[in-house]
Amino acid sequence: MKSVEEIQMSVEVIKENINALCRLLKDDLPPVRNAAGSCMDQLVSMRDGKRLMTRVLLPEGKGPWPVILVRNPYNKVNDDNAMGHPLFAFVNYGYALVYQQIRGLYDSEGDWYAFENEREDGLDTVEWIKEQPWCAGKIGTYGSSYLAHVQWCMADALPAEVKAMYLSDFGGEPYELFYENGMFKLGIWNLWAAQMMSPEGKEEVGQPDVDAFFESLKVKPPIDMDIRIKGKYCEYYRNWVTSPSPDSLYWKRGFWGRYGEIVNSVRTPVLFQAGWFDIFLESELRTFFHLPDSIRKKSRLIIGPWHHGNQCGGDLSYKKEGAMGTLQMKAALEWFDHYLMDMPYPRKLGAVEAYKIGADEWCLWDKEQTKEQELFLDINPAGATENSTGALQLYPPRNAEMFGYLYDPDHPVSFKGGNWLLNFEDPGKSPACSCRQEMPCRRQDVLTFLSEPLKQAICIKGRPSFSFYVCTDVPNTAFTVRLSEQTADNTAYNIRDGAADLLCCGSRMDNGDYHLKFTASEVYWELKAGSRIRLDISSSNYPGYHLHPNLPGTWSVQAAACPANQTVYSGGDRASSIVLPIACPCAGTDQG
Repeated sequence: MKSVEEIQMSVEVIKENINALCRLLKDDLPPVRNAAGSCMDQLVSMRDGKRLMTRVLLPEGKGPWPVILVRNPYNKVNDDNAMGHPLFAFVNYGYALVYQQIRGLYDSEGDWYAFENEREDGLDTVEWIKEQPWCAGKIGTYGSSYLAHVQWCMADALPAEVKAMYLSDFGGEPYELFYENGMFKLGIWNLWAAQMMSPEGKEEVGQPDVDAFFESLKVKPPIDMDIRIKGKYCEYYRNWVTSPSPDSLYWKRGFWGRYGEIVNSVRTPVLFQAGWFDIFLESELRTFFHLPDSIRKKSRLIIGPWHHGNQCGGDLSYKKEGAMGTLQMKAALEWFDHYLMDMPYPRKLGAVEAYKIGADEWCLWDKEQTKEQELFLDINPAGATENSTGALQLYPPRNAEMFGYLYDPDHPVSFKGGNWLLNFEDPGKSPACSCRQEMPCRRQDVLTFLSEPLKQAICIKGRPSFSFYVCTDVPNTAFTVRLSEQTADNTAYNIRDGAADLLCCGSRMDNGDYHLKFTASEVYWELKAGSRIRLDISSSNYPGYHLHPNLPGTWSVQAAACPANQTVYSGGDRASSIVLPIACPCAGTDQG
Protein backbone atom coordinates (compact mmCIF):
# COMPACT_ATOMS: atom_id res chain seq x y z
CA MET A 1 0.00 0.00 0.00
CA LYS A 2 1.39 3.42 -0.93
CA SER A 3 1.78 6.13 1.71
CA VAL A 4 0.02 9.49 1.37
CA GLU A 5 3.30 11.06 0.27
CA GLU A 6 3.90 8.35 -2.35
CA ILE A 7 0.38 8.76 -3.70
CA GLN A 8 0.81 12.53 -3.99
CA MET A 9 4.15 12.05 -5.74
CA SER A 10 2.53 9.61 -8.18
CA VAL A 11 -0.22 12.09 -8.99
CA GLU A 12 2.32 14.83 -9.72
CA VAL A 13 4.36 12.52 -11.99
CA ILE A 14 1.22 11.50 -13.86
CA LYS A 15 0.09 15.12 -14.27
CA GLU A 16 3.45 16.14 -15.69
CA ASN A 17 3.47 13.17 -18.09
CA ILE A 18 0.00 14.08 -19.37
CA ASN A 19 0.87 17.77 -19.72
CA ALA A 20 4.07 16.88 -21.60
CA LEU A 21 2.03 14.63 -23.87
CA CYS A 22 -0.39 17.44 -24.70
CA ARG A 23 2.50 19.77 -25.50
CA LEU A 24 3.78 17.12 -27.91
CA LEU A 25 0.34 16.83 -29.58
CA LYS A 26 -0.44 20.57 -29.66
CA ASP A 27 -0.16 20.76 -33.46
CA ASP A 28 -2.63 17.86 -33.87
CA LEU A 29 -5.28 18.76 -31.32
CA PRO A 30 -7.25 21.85 -30.34
CA PRO A 31 -6.20 23.86 -27.26
CA VAL A 32 -6.58 21.88 -24.05
CA ARG A 33 -9.79 22.45 -22.12
CA ASN A 34 -8.77 21.12 -18.70
CA ALA A 35 -5.73 20.43 -16.58
CA ALA A 36 -5.10 16.91 -15.33
CA GLY A 37 -6.54 16.36 -11.87
CA SER A 38 -6.61 13.38 -9.52
CA CYS A 39 -5.51 9.77 -10.04
CA MET A 40 -6.91 6.75 -8.23
CA ASP A 41 -5.83 3.11 -8.39
CA GLN A 42 -8.17 0.43 -7.10
CA LEU A 43 -9.12 -3.21 -7.53
CA VAL A 44 -12.61 -3.40 -9.05
CA SER A 45 -14.62 -6.55 -8.30
CA MET A 46 -16.09 -8.64 -11.11
CA ARG A 47 -19.17 -10.89 -10.85
CA ASP A 48 -17.06 -13.90 -9.79
CA GLY A 49 -15.31 -11.95 -7.03
CA LYS A 50 -12.01 -11.53 -8.88
CA ARG A 51 -10.63 -7.98 -8.78
CA LEU A 52 -9.04 -6.12 -11.67
CA MET A 53 -6.50 -3.33 -11.24
CA THR A 54 -8.09 -0.12 -12.48
CA ARG A 55 -6.59 3.36 -12.72
CA VAL A 56 -8.97 6.34 -12.86
CA LEU A 57 -7.64 9.67 -14.14
CA LEU A 58 -9.87 12.71 -13.70
CA PRO A 59 -9.63 16.24 -15.08
CA GLU A 60 -9.08 19.05 -12.65
CA GLY A 61 -12.32 20.55 -11.40
CA LYS A 62 -15.65 19.55 -9.91
CA GLY A 63 -17.08 17.14 -12.48
CA PRO A 64 -18.85 14.83 -13.11
CA TRP A 65 -17.27 13.96 -16.45
CA PRO A 66 -17.98 11.87 -19.53
CA VAL A 67 -15.87 8.72 -19.28
CA ILE A 68 -13.63 6.85 -21.73
CA LEU A 69 -12.90 3.19 -20.87
CA VAL A 70 -9.71 1.47 -22.04
CA ARG A 71 -8.89 -2.14 -21.09
CA ASN A 72 -5.30 -3.29 -21.71
CA PRO A 73 -3.49 -6.64 -21.45
CA TYR A 74 -0.01 -5.48 -22.43
CA ASN A 75 1.16 -2.62 -20.23
CA LYS A 76 0.95 -2.29 -16.46
CA VAL A 77 -1.86 0.23 -16.04
CA ASN A 78 -0.68 1.51 -12.65
CA ASP A 79 2.87 2.27 -13.80
CA ASP A 80 3.36 6.02 -13.25
CA ASN A 81 6.14 6.21 -15.82
CA ALA A 82 4.23 4.47 -18.62
CA MET A 83 1.80 7.28 -19.41
CA GLY A 84 3.17 8.30 -22.79
CA HIS A 85 0.40 7.03 -25.07
CA PRO A 86 -1.72 9.78 -26.62
CA LEU A 87 -4.89 8.28 -25.07
CA PHE A 88 -3.98 9.96 -21.77
CA ALA A 89 -4.51 13.34 -23.44
CA PHE A 90 -8.28 12.74 -23.17
CA VAL A 91 -8.03 13.95 -19.57
CA ASN A 92 -7.00 17.43 -20.77
CA TYR A 93 -10.17 17.62 -22.85
CA GLY A 94 -12.61 17.05 -20.02
CA TYR A 95 -12.85 13.25 -19.98
CA ALA A 96 -12.41 10.89 -17.09
CA LEU A 97 -10.20 8.01 -18.22
CA VAL A 98 -10.68 4.52 -16.81
CA TYR A 99 -7.66 2.38 -17.62
CA GLN A 100 -8.08 -1.26 -16.60
CA GLN A 101 -5.76 -4.26 -16.54
CA ILE A 102 -7.09 -7.40 -18.20
CA ARG A 103 -7.85 -10.36 -15.92
CA GLY A 104 -4.89 -12.51 -14.89
CA LEU A 105 -2.14 -10.07 -15.93
CA TYR A 106 0.11 -7.94 -13.72
CA ASP A 107 -1.88 -6.80 -10.65
CA SER A 108 -5.28 -8.07 -11.81
CA GLU A 109 -6.59 -11.24 -10.19
CA GLY A 110 -7.88 -14.35 -11.91
CA ASP A 111 -6.51 -16.44 -14.77
CA TRP A 112 -5.45 -15.10 -18.16
CA TYR A 113 -7.11 -16.84 -21.10
CA ALA A 114 -6.97 -15.14 -24.49
CA PHE A 115 -10.13 -13.49 -25.81
CA GLU A 116 -12.86 -15.42 -24.01
CA ASN A 117 -13.08 -13.74 -20.56
CA GLU A 118 -13.42 -10.19 -21.76
CA ARG A 119 -17.16 -9.84 -22.33
CA GLU A 120 -18.32 -10.28 -18.73
CA ASP A 121 -15.40 -8.33 -17.28
CA GLY A 122 -16.03 -5.43 -19.65
CA LEU A 123 -19.76 -5.29 -18.91
CA ASP A 124 -19.11 -5.48 -15.16
CA THR A 125 -16.67 -2.59 -15.44
CA VAL A 126 -19.19 -0.47 -17.35
CA GLU A 127 -21.76 -1.09 -14.62
CA TRP A 128 -19.21 -0.05 -12.00
CA ILE A 129 -18.42 3.16 -13.92
CA LYS A 130 -22.12 4.07 -14.09
CA GLU A 131 -22.29 4.08 -10.28
CA GLN A 132 -19.32 6.38 -9.70
CA PRO A 133 -19.93 10.00 -8.65
CA TRP A 134 -17.45 11.30 -11.24
CA CYS A 135 -19.40 9.70 -14.14
CA ALA A 136 -21.71 12.11 -15.98
CA GLY A 137 -23.76 9.27 -17.48
CA LYS A 138 -22.03 9.22 -20.87
CA ILE A 139 -19.38 6.57 -21.58
CA GLY A 140 -17.18 5.79 -24.57
CA THR A 141 -14.81 2.88 -25.21
CA TYR A 142 -11.46 3.11 -26.97
CA GLY A 143 -8.60 0.88 -28.09
CA SER A 144 -6.66 -0.87 -30.83
CA SER A 145 -6.09 -4.56 -31.64
CA TYR A 146 -6.78 -6.61 -28.49
CA LEU A 147 -7.94 -3.38 -26.88
CA ALA A 148 -10.54 -3.22 -29.66
CA HIS A 149 -11.51 -6.85 -29.17
CA VAL A 150 -12.41 -6.23 -25.53
CA GLN A 151 -14.88 -3.59 -26.72
CA TRP A 152 -16.40 -5.56 -29.56
CA CYS A 153 -17.05 -8.72 -27.56
CA MET A 154 -19.58 -6.79 -25.43
CA ALA A 155 -20.88 -4.45 -28.15
CA ASP A 156 -24.29 -6.12 -28.41
CA ALA A 157 -25.02 -5.85 -24.67
CA LEU A 158 -23.89 -2.33 -23.79
CA PRO A 159 -26.23 -0.19 -21.68
CA ALA A 160 -27.64 3.10 -22.98
CA GLU A 161 -24.98 5.06 -21.11
CA VAL A 162 -22.34 3.86 -23.59
CA LYS A 163 -22.75 6.37 -26.40
CA ALA A 164 -19.78 5.66 -28.70
CA MET A 165 -17.02 3.18 -29.43
CA TYR A 166 -13.67 3.71 -31.17
CA LEU A 167 -12.13 0.46 -32.47
CA SER A 168 -8.99 0.17 -34.55
CA ASP A 169 -7.15 -2.73 -36.16
CA PHE A 170 -9.54 -5.52 -35.30
CA GLY A 171 -12.84 -6.87 -36.63
CA GLY A 172 -15.86 -8.95 -35.78
CA GLU A 173 -15.43 -11.70 -38.39
CA PRO A 174 -13.61 -14.42 -36.39
CA TYR A 175 -12.29 -16.74 -39.09
CA GLU A 176 -10.80 -13.91 -41.13
CA LEU A 177 -8.86 -12.70 -38.12
CA PHE A 178 -6.86 -15.93 -38.10
CA TYR A 179 -7.01 -17.40 -41.61
CA GLU A 180 -7.10 -16.32 -45.22
CA ASN A 181 -8.61 -18.88 -47.59
CA GLY A 182 -7.43 -21.77 -45.44
CA MET A 183 -3.96 -20.29 -44.82
CA PHE A 184 -3.08 -19.54 -41.19
CA LYS A 185 -1.72 -16.04 -40.55
CA LEU A 186 1.40 -17.42 -38.95
CA GLY A 187 3.32 -14.15 -39.00
CA ILE A 188 0.96 -12.51 -36.56
CA TRP A 189 -0.47 -15.29 -34.41
CA ASN A 190 2.75 -17.17 -33.65
CA LEU A 191 4.31 -13.83 -32.75
CA TRP A 192 1.38 -12.91 -30.52
CA ALA A 193 1.13 -16.34 -28.92
CA ALA A 194 4.86 -16.34 -28.16
CA GLN A 195 4.34 -13.03 -26.37
CA MET A 196 1.19 -13.92 -24.45
CA MET A 197 2.09 -17.50 -23.47
CA SER A 198 4.75 -16.23 -21.07
CA PRO A 199 5.73 -18.89 -18.50
CA GLU A 200 5.63 -16.18 -15.81
CA GLY A 201 1.92 -15.81 -16.49
CA LYS A 202 1.18 -12.36 -15.15
CA GLU A 203 4.28 -10.41 -16.18
CA GLU A 204 6.51 -9.70 -19.15
CA VAL A 205 3.86 -9.58 -21.85
CA GLY A 206 4.46 -5.92 -22.73
CA GLN A 207 6.79 -6.59 -25.68
CA PRO A 208 6.82 -9.22 -28.46
CA ASP A 209 9.09 -12.19 -27.80
CA VAL A 210 10.82 -12.08 -31.18
CA ASP A 211 13.35 -14.79 -30.34
CA ALA A 212 10.59 -17.18 -29.29
CA PHE A 213 8.69 -16.37 -32.48
CA PHE A 214 11.58 -17.32 -34.75
CA GLU A 215 12.21 -20.45 -32.68
CA SER A 216 8.53 -21.38 -33.05
CA LEU A 217 8.92 -21.50 -36.83
CA LYS A 218 11.31 -24.44 -36.47
CA VAL A 219 8.91 -26.63 -34.48
CA LYS A 220 7.60 -29.79 -36.18
CA PRO A 221 4.76 -30.49 -36.04
CA PRO A 222 3.75 -26.83 -35.72
CA ILE A 223 0.99 -27.61 -33.20
CA ASP A 224 3.66 -28.36 -30.57
CA MET A 225 4.94 -24.79 -30.55
CA ASP A 226 3.36 -24.17 -27.14
CA ILE A 227 5.13 -27.02 -25.34
CA ARG A 228 8.42 -26.80 -27.23
CA ILE A 229 8.84 -23.02 -26.95
CA LYS A 230 6.91 -22.00 -23.85
CA GLY A 231 6.95 -25.24 -21.92
CA LYS A 232 3.21 -25.56 -21.44
CA TYR A 233 0.04 -26.61 -23.18
CA CYS A 234 -1.97 -23.75 -24.69
CA GLU A 235 -5.53 -24.71 -25.54
CA TYR A 236 -6.50 -21.61 -27.48
CA TYR A 237 -3.42 -21.79 -29.74
CA ARG A 238 -4.09 -25.44 -30.53
CA ASN A 239 -7.69 -24.60 -31.39
CA TRP A 240 -6.55 -21.94 -33.83
CA VAL A 241 -4.09 -24.12 -35.71
CA THR A 242 -6.42 -27.12 -35.97
CA SER A 243 -9.39 -25.16 -37.39
CA PRO A 244 -8.32 -24.20 -40.94
CA SER A 245 -11.80 -24.26 -42.47
CA PRO A 246 -14.36 -21.47 -42.05
CA ASP A 247 -16.86 -24.27 -41.38
CA SER A 248 -14.87 -25.63 -38.42
CA LEU A 249 -17.02 -25.97 -35.31
CA TYR A 250 -14.53 -23.86 -33.40
CA TRP A 251 -15.58 -20.79 -35.43
CA LYS A 252 -19.29 -21.71 -35.60
CA ARG A 253 -20.04 -22.54 -31.97
CA GLY A 254 -19.16 -21.34 -28.50
CA PHE A 255 -17.41 -18.03 -27.96
CA TRP A 256 -16.38 -17.40 -31.58
CA GLY A 257 -19.76 -18.46 -32.91
CA ARG A 258 -21.45 -15.86 -30.72
CA TYR A 259 -18.73 -13.34 -31.56
CA GLY A 260 -19.55 -13.53 -35.25
CA GLU A 261 -23.20 -12.69 -34.50
CA ILE A 262 -22.51 -9.58 -32.39
CA VAL A 263 -22.58 -7.27 -35.40
CA ASN A 264 -26.29 -7.95 -35.93
CA SER A 265 -27.25 -6.53 -32.53
CA VAL A 266 -24.96 -3.52 -32.11
CA ARG A 267 -26.84 -0.45 -30.88
CA THR A 268 -23.91 1.92 -30.30
CA PRO A 269 -22.25 4.09 -32.99
CA VAL A 270 -18.74 2.87 -33.83
CA LEU A 271 -15.78 4.56 -35.44
CA PHE A 272 -13.69 1.83 -37.04
CA GLN A 273 -10.13 2.82 -37.85
CA ALA A 274 -8.22 0.51 -40.19
CA GLY A 275 -4.93 0.45 -42.10
CA TRP A 276 -4.29 -0.63 -45.68
CA PHE A 277 -1.30 -2.58 -44.33
CA ASP A 278 -3.02 -4.12 -41.32
CA ILE A 279 -3.55 -7.88 -41.31
CA PHE A 280 -7.09 -7.45 -39.92
CA LEU A 281 -8.30 -5.05 -42.61
CA GLU A 282 -10.69 -7.48 -44.28
CA SER A 283 -12.41 -8.47 -41.04
CA GLU A 284 -12.83 -4.83 -40.03
CA LEU A 285 -14.27 -3.84 -43.42
CA ARG A 286 -16.79 -6.64 -43.39
CA THR A 287 -17.81 -5.79 -39.85
CA PHE A 288 -18.50 -2.16 -40.73
CA PHE A 289 -20.62 -3.01 -43.76
CA HIS A 290 -22.57 -5.64 -41.80
CA LEU A 291 -23.65 -3.20 -39.09
CA PRO A 292 -27.41 -2.63 -38.87
CA ASP A 293 -28.33 0.17 -41.26
CA SER A 294 -29.52 2.48 -38.52
CA ILE A 295 -26.20 2.17 -36.66
CA ARG A 296 -23.97 2.27 -39.73
CA LYS A 297 -25.51 5.64 -40.64
CA LYS A 298 -24.26 6.95 -37.29
CA SER A 299 -20.89 5.21 -37.57
CA ARG A 300 -17.78 5.73 -39.64
CA LEU A 301 -14.79 3.87 -41.11
CA ILE A 302 -11.35 5.42 -41.65
CA ILE A 303 -8.65 3.58 -43.65
CA GLY A 304 -5.17 5.08 -43.72
CA PRO A 305 -1.80 3.93 -45.12
CA TRP A 306 -0.92 2.42 -41.74
CA HIS A 307 0.29 -0.89 -40.41
CA HIS A 308 -1.06 -2.59 -37.27
CA GLY A 309 0.72 -0.06 -35.06
CA ASN A 310 -1.32 2.79 -36.61
CA GLN A 311 1.77 4.28 -38.26
CA CYS A 312 3.34 4.31 -41.71
CA GLY A 313 6.23 2.10 -42.78
CA GLY A 314 8.08 0.95 -45.86
CA ASP A 315 9.65 2.81 -48.78
CA LEU A 316 6.75 4.99 -49.92
CA SER A 317 5.84 8.38 -48.49
CA TYR A 318 2.29 9.36 -47.55
CA LYS A 319 2.35 13.13 -47.41
CA LYS A 320 -1.16 13.70 -46.06
CA GLU A 321 -1.66 10.70 -43.77
CA GLY A 322 -1.30 12.92 -40.67
CA ALA A 323 -4.68 14.56 -41.23
CA MET A 324 -6.13 12.31 -38.51
CA GLY A 325 -3.45 13.33 -35.98
CA THR A 326 -0.64 11.42 -34.31
CA LEU A 327 -1.86 7.84 -33.88
CA GLN A 328 -5.20 9.20 -35.13
CA MET A 329 -5.94 11.03 -31.84
CA LYS A 330 -7.56 13.94 -33.67
CA ALA A 331 -10.11 11.54 -35.19
CA ALA A 332 -10.78 9.96 -31.79
CA LEU A 333 -11.25 13.29 -30.03
CA GLU A 334 -13.65 14.52 -32.71
CA TRP A 335 -15.64 11.30 -32.31
CA PHE A 336 -15.99 11.43 -28.54
CA ASP A 337 -16.60 15.19 -28.52
CA HIS A 338 -19.59 14.59 -30.78
CA TYR A 339 -21.19 11.66 -28.97
CA LEU A 340 -20.13 12.36 -25.37
CA MET A 341 -20.11 16.19 -25.35
CA ASP A 342 -22.72 16.94 -28.03
CA MET A 343 -20.33 18.96 -30.19
CA PRO A 344 -20.86 19.20 -33.98
CA TYR A 345 -19.13 16.44 -35.93
CA PRO A 346 -16.94 17.88 -38.73
CA ARG A 347 -17.05 14.82 -40.97
CA LYS A 348 -19.66 12.78 -42.81
CA LEU A 349 -21.34 10.04 -40.79
CA GLY A 350 -22.14 6.68 -42.34
CA ALA A 351 -19.19 7.03 -44.68
CA VAL A 352 -15.83 5.43 -45.40
CA GLU A 353 -12.95 7.89 -45.61
CA ALA A 354 -9.89 6.27 -47.17
CA TYR A 355 -6.38 7.27 -48.16
CA LYS A 356 -5.74 6.77 -51.87
CA ILE A 357 -2.17 5.49 -52.11
CA GLY A 358 -0.31 6.87 -55.10
CA ALA A 359 -2.49 9.97 -55.30
CA ASP A 360 -1.77 10.90 -51.67
CA GLU A 361 -5.24 12.16 -50.87
CA TRP A 362 -8.14 11.36 -48.55
CA CYS A 363 -11.38 10.48 -50.32
CA LEU A 364 -14.85 9.27 -49.54
CA TRP A 365 -14.71 5.66 -50.65
CA ASP A 366 -17.68 4.07 -52.40
CA LYS A 367 -16.64 0.59 -53.41
CA GLU A 368 -19.58 0.30 -55.84
CA GLN A 369 -18.15 2.96 -58.17
CA THR A 370 -15.89 0.56 -60.06
CA LYS A 371 -15.69 -1.51 -63.22
CA GLU A 372 -13.90 -4.82 -63.59
CA GLN A 373 -10.78 -5.16 -65.71
CA GLU A 374 -9.71 -8.72 -66.46
CA LEU A 375 -6.12 -9.46 -67.39
CA PHE A 376 -5.07 -12.87 -68.71
CA LEU A 377 -1.83 -14.76 -68.13
CA ASP A 378 0.08 -15.27 -71.37
CA ILE A 379 3.54 -16.09 -72.64
CA ASN A 380 5.71 -13.08 -73.39
CA PRO A 381 5.01 -11.56 -76.82
CA ALA A 382 7.56 -12.24 -79.54
CA GLY A 383 10.54 -9.95 -79.22
CA ALA A 384 9.73 -8.91 -75.66
CA THR A 385 12.71 -8.08 -73.50
CA GLU A 386 10.99 -7.88 -70.10
CA ASN A 387 12.58 -9.84 -67.31
CA SER A 388 9.50 -11.92 -66.56
CA THR A 389 7.96 -15.35 -66.95
CA GLY A 390 5.05 -14.09 -69.00
CA ALA A 391 2.66 -11.25 -69.74
CA LEU A 392 -0.66 -9.89 -68.50
CA GLN A 393 -2.86 -9.29 -71.54
CA LEU A 394 -6.34 -7.86 -72.14
CA TYR A 395 -7.44 -10.90 -74.16
CA PRO A 396 -7.12 -14.64 -73.43
CA PRO A 397 -4.49 -16.48 -75.45
CA ARG A 398 -5.87 -18.69 -78.19
CA ASN A 399 -3.43 -21.47 -77.56
CA ALA A 400 -3.03 -23.34 -74.30
CA GLU A 401 0.21 -22.71 -72.45
CA MET A 402 1.57 -23.85 -69.13
CA PHE A 403 4.03 -22.52 -66.57
CA GLY A 404 5.61 -24.81 -63.99
CA TYR A 405 7.76 -24.66 -60.89
CA LEU A 406 8.79 -26.78 -57.92
CA TYR A 407 7.50 -25.71 -54.52
CA ASP A 408 9.72 -27.02 -51.74
CA PRO A 409 8.47 -26.23 -48.19
CA ASP A 410 12.05 -26.53 -46.96
CA HIS A 411 13.05 -23.56 -49.15
CA PRO A 412 10.09 -21.17 -49.01
CA VAL A 413 9.64 -17.81 -50.69
CA SER A 414 9.72 -14.75 -48.44
CA PHE A 415 8.33 -11.67 -50.15
CA LYS A 416 9.43 -8.29 -48.82
CA GLY A 417 6.89 -6.14 -47.01
CA GLY A 418 3.18 -6.83 -46.66
CA ASN A 419 0.50 -6.62 -44.00
CA TRP A 420 2.44 -8.05 -41.08
CA LEU A 421 3.15 -7.06 -37.49
CA LEU A 422 6.87 -7.63 -37.80
CA ASN A 423 9.58 -6.67 -40.24
CA PHE A 424 10.76 -10.24 -40.80
CA GLU A 425 14.04 -9.16 -42.41
CA ASP A 426 14.92 -6.68 -39.65
CA PRO A 427 12.74 -7.10 -36.54
CA GLY A 428 14.25 -3.94 -35.05
CA LYS A 429 12.60 -1.82 -37.73
CA SER A 430 8.93 -0.98 -38.25
CA PRO A 431 6.84 -3.25 -40.52
CA ALA A 432 7.91 -2.87 -44.14
CA CYS A 433 4.39 -2.40 -45.59
CA SER A 434 4.94 -1.42 -49.24
CA CYS A 435 8.63 -1.53 -50.16
CA ARG A 436 10.95 -2.06 -53.11
CA GLN A 437 10.67 -5.59 -54.44
CA GLU A 438 13.28 -7.99 -55.72
CA MET A 439 13.81 -8.09 -59.46
CA PRO A 440 11.66 -10.69 -61.28
CA CYS A 441 12.86 -14.21 -62.00
CA ARG A 442 15.31 -14.34 -59.10
CA ARG A 443 13.89 -17.76 -58.12
CA GLN A 444 12.58 -20.64 -60.17
CA ASP A 445 9.57 -21.03 -57.85
CA VAL A 446 8.15 -17.55 -58.50
CA LEU A 447 6.30 -16.90 -61.76
CA THR A 448 6.21 -13.22 -62.75
CA PHE A 449 3.77 -11.68 -65.23
CA LEU A 450 3.94 -8.07 -66.41
CA SER A 451 1.39 -5.93 -68.21
CA GLU A 452 2.18 -3.40 -70.93
CA PRO A 453 2.99 0.09 -69.62
CA LEU A 454 -0.19 1.92 -68.64
CA LYS A 455 -1.14 4.67 -71.08
CA GLN A 456 -2.85 6.59 -68.30
CA ALA A 457 -3.13 6.40 -64.53
CA ILE A 458 -5.63 3.90 -63.16
CA CYS A 459 -6.93 3.35 -59.65
CA ILE A 460 -7.48 -0.12 -58.16
CA LYS A 461 -10.39 0.26 -55.74
CA GLY A 462 -11.67 -2.91 -54.10
CA ARG A 463 -10.70 -6.57 -53.88
CA PRO A 464 -8.47 -8.02 -56.61
CA SER A 465 -9.56 -11.53 -57.54
CA PHE A 466 -7.69 -14.44 -59.06
CA SER A 467 -8.88 -17.26 -61.28
CA PHE A 468 -6.18 -19.85 -61.97
CA TYR A 469 -6.33 -23.21 -63.68
CA VAL A 470 -3.71 -25.34 -61.96
CA CYS A 471 -2.52 -28.86 -61.35
CA THR A 472 -0.20 -30.44 -58.81
CA ASP A 473 1.24 -33.87 -58.08
CA VAL A 474 0.40 -33.82 -54.35
CA PRO A 475 -2.90 -34.36 -52.48
CA ASN A 476 -3.17 -30.73 -51.42
CA THR A 477 -1.08 -27.58 -51.68
CA ALA A 478 -1.23 -23.79 -51.71
CA PHE A 479 -0.82 -20.93 -54.13
CA THR A 480 0.21 -17.40 -53.22
CA VAL A 481 0.13 -14.14 -55.15
CA ARG A 482 1.67 -10.73 -54.89
CA LEU A 483 0.32 -7.78 -56.88
CA SER A 484 2.72 -4.88 -57.41
CA GLU A 485 3.17 -1.64 -59.29
CA GLN A 486 6.34 -1.65 -61.39
CA THR A 487 7.18 1.96 -62.16
CA ALA A 488 8.74 3.29 -65.34
CA ASP A 489 12.24 2.93 -63.83
CA ASN A 490 11.51 -0.80 -63.18
CA THR A 491 11.22 -0.38 -59.41
CA ALA A 492 8.34 -2.45 -58.07
CA TYR A 493 6.28 -1.78 -54.92
CA ASN A 494 3.94 -4.38 -53.47
CA ILE A 495 0.24 -3.52 -53.49
CA ARG A 496 -1.48 -6.60 -52.12
CA ASP A 497 -0.82 -10.23 -51.17
CA GLY A 498 -3.08 -13.25 -51.31
CA ALA A 499 -2.93 -16.95 -50.48
CA ALA A 500 -5.22 -19.93 -50.83
CA ASP A 501 -5.27 -23.57 -49.84
CA LEU A 502 -6.11 -25.58 -52.97
CA LEU A 503 -8.82 -27.75 -51.44
CA CYS A 504 -10.33 -24.76 -49.62
CA CYS A 505 -10.76 -22.58 -52.73
CA GLY A 506 -10.35 -24.91 -55.69
CA SER A 507 -12.90 -27.01 -57.53
CA ARG A 508 -11.70 -30.22 -59.14
CA MET A 509 -12.30 -30.59 -62.86
CA ASP A 510 -13.09 -33.78 -64.75
CA ASN A 511 -9.50 -34.13 -65.91
CA GLY A 512 -8.13 -33.94 -62.36
CA ASP A 513 -6.91 -30.35 -62.62
CA TYR A 514 -8.31 -27.56 -60.41
CA HIS A 515 -9.96 -24.24 -61.01
CA LEU A 516 -8.70 -22.10 -58.12
CA LYS A 517 -10.61 -18.90 -57.32
CA PHE A 518 -9.87 -16.51 -54.46
CA THR A 519 -9.59 -12.85 -53.63
CA ALA A 520 -7.14 -10.59 -51.83
CA SER A 521 -8.23 -7.92 -49.38
CA GLU A 522 -9.42 -4.45 -50.39
CA VAL A 523 -7.04 -1.83 -51.73
CA TYR A 524 -7.18 1.79 -52.90
CA TRP A 525 -4.13 2.45 -55.06
CA GLU A 526 -3.52 4.77 -58.00
CA LEU A 527 -0.94 3.45 -60.50
CA LYS A 528 0.91 6.07 -62.52
CA ALA A 529 0.93 6.32 -66.30
CA GLY A 530 3.93 4.39 -67.59
CA SER A 531 3.82 1.86 -64.74
CA ARG A 532 3.17 -1.83 -65.27
CA ILE A 533 0.99 -4.20 -63.27
CA ARG A 534 3.14 -7.02 -61.91
CA LEU A 535 1.83 -10.36 -60.67
CA ASP A 536 4.03 -12.87 -58.84
CA ILE A 537 2.69 -16.40 -58.31
CA SER A 538 4.25 -18.92 -55.97
CA SER A 539 3.20 -21.36 -53.26
CA SER A 540 4.57 -19.68 -50.13
CA ASN A 541 4.91 -16.26 -48.52
CA TYR A 542 6.75 -17.14 -45.36
CA PRO A 543 6.52 -16.56 -42.48
CA GLY A 544 3.43 -14.47 -43.14
CA TYR A 545 1.37 -17.56 -43.93
CA HIS A 546 2.04 -21.08 -42.73
CA LEU A 547 4.10 -23.40 -44.91
CA HIS A 548 1.80 -25.79 -46.69
CA PRO A 549 3.22 -29.32 -46.22
CA ASN A 550 1.61 -30.60 -49.47
CA LEU A 551 0.03 -33.43 -47.52
CA PRO A 552 -3.58 -34.37 -46.78
CA GLY A 553 -5.06 -33.51 -43.39
CA THR A 554 -4.60 -30.59 -41.05
CA TRP A 555 -1.42 -28.64 -41.75
CA SER A 556 -0.43 -28.06 -38.12
CA VAL A 557 -0.19 -31.73 -37.15
CA GLN A 558 2.19 -32.64 -39.98
CA ALA A 559 5.74 -33.35 -38.84
CA ALA A 560 6.95 -33.81 -42.41
CA ALA A 561 6.45 -32.13 -45.78
CA CYS A 562 7.14 -32.97 -49.39
CA PRO A 563 7.89 -30.95 -52.55
CA ALA A 564 5.15 -30.26 -55.10
CA ASN A 565 5.38 -29.84 -58.84
CA GLN A 566 2.99 -26.99 -59.64
CA THR A 567 1.55 -26.03 -63.02
CA VAL A 568 -0.41 -22.89 -63.91
CA TYR A 569 -2.25 -22.92 -67.25
CA SER A 570 -3.14 -20.10 -69.60
CA GLY A 571 -5.12 -19.89 -72.80
CA GLY A 572 -7.63 -22.16 -74.49
CA ASP A 573 -10.27 -23.50 -72.11
CA ARG A 574 -7.99 -22.88 -69.11
CA ALA A 575 -7.39 -19.15 -69.37
CA SER A 576 -6.04 -18.08 -65.99
CA SER A 577 -6.63 -14.43 -65.16
CA ILE A 578 -6.84 -11.71 -62.56
CA VAL A 579 -9.68 -9.22 -62.19
CA LEU A 580 -8.96 -5.73 -60.91
CA PRO A 581 -11.74 -3.40 -59.71
CA ILE A 582 -10.91 -0.10 -61.41
CA ALA A 583 -12.38 3.15 -60.09
CA CYS A 584 -14.65 4.92 -62.53
CA PRO A 585 -13.66 8.49 -63.45
CA CYS A 586 -14.52 10.99 -60.71
CA ALA A 587 -15.34 8.21 -58.23
CA GLY A 588 -14.21 8.85 -54.70
CA THR A 589 -12.96 12.42 -55.22
CA ASP A 590 -15.10 14.19 -52.61
CA GLN A 591 -13.32 14.90 -49.37
CA GLY A 592 -14.74 13.43 -46.16
